[in-house]
Amino acid sequence: MNTMGALQATIFTLCVDRDWNHWKLGFNIRLLTAAYSGIVASGIMVVIIAWCIKRRGPLFVSIFSPLQLVLVDIAAYFMLDEKLYVGSVVGAVMIVCGLYVVLWGKAQELKKKSELVSSENTTRREFENVEVVSLPPRSQQP
Repeated sequence: MNTMGALQATIFTLCVDRDWNHWKLGFNIRLLTAAYSGIVASGIMVVIIAWCIKRRGPLFVSIFSPLQLVLVDIAAYFMLDEKLYVGSVVGAVMIVCGLYVVLWGKAQELKKKSELVSSENTTRREFENVEVVSLPPRSQQP
């Protein structure tokens, strides 16, 4: 994902700005800014994704990825004074509704799974309490 993003950004920048002086980072704040945003942002993202996969599984990571679009729209509206369009708002509402439906379905699945596990444990305990009585051999029966 990072490689494809870098490739797309490079191609776009070559089309927009062909001045090679803008491409030089040098050993100054521009290099520090690029390194910080790449290392810290990507590092934090990877750690959070790995933690989420460990805690809840890969489903939750893939569910919350579209939510990033909604957060970017909200941040752009408040911080960059960008306009919100009807399509953006409708898309955001659909994403949030889809997120809620998937989380609700997952909760129902976990609830049924826990009910099955508890019923299996109850059945095992019932069988553990059964006494086995041995019958005498047939020759000794009257």
